[in-house]
Amino acid sequence: MQSCVSVGAARDSAGKVVYGTKSTTDTDIRGWTWTMPALSNLNIETGRSFTESEDEHSARVAVVGTDIVDNMLGSGDPLGKEIRVDGTPYTVIGVSEAQGKIMGQSMDNWVAIPLTAYLHSHGAHDSMTVYVDAGGGGEVLDGVSDQLRTIMRARRHLAPDSPDAFSIDTSATFQNFLGKILDSFGAVVVAIAGISLVIAALSL
Repeated sequence: MQSCVSVGAARDSAGKVVYGTKSTTDTDIRGWTWTMPALSNLNIETGRSFTESEDEHSARVAVVGTDIVDNMLGSGDPLGKEIRVDGTPYTVIGVSEAQGKIMGQSMDNWVAIPLTAYLHSHGAHDSMTVYVDAGGGGEVLDGVSDQLRTIMRARRHLAPDSPDAFSIDTSATFQNFLGKILDSFGAVVVAIAGISLVIAALSL
């Protein structure tokens, strides 16, 4: 990708997190590239996210949501504590700011580990989502989408008359989807200005 600001990738699954005598079996386990916090508009409130080097070398470090801290890690500094994610030990290096709930579902019950570490422990053959920051809307967004489609079709060796074997969605797609959900509950949707994130959901 030559015409975008940033690219990241993610995989996720529901998994088990253990700390001491406490455990959970329904935590969202996220495998992230080091670029994902910024692409997800996620702020790290305490500590830091993992680095490019830690991502490349499958470092056993983790960023966690506030539910993990509140319900499992207890009082004191969460940084440096060791948790087991689906049986593998990881050291907590960061805690995100609270994201609250959507339709009663907590958005803070998650653990993010380097994508390379995730692929080693959870396998590399399921679908992956690639996130791209186009750096602008309109023609910029259209140009990035076209380049994404060209690259993916070439990588998949698709014939010119074959349909795409992947999907490309923009942030507007998700805003419209969220709007329909909120409208069904009589809520007011507030427009968010300046969104230029392209999300390519790819079955790799």
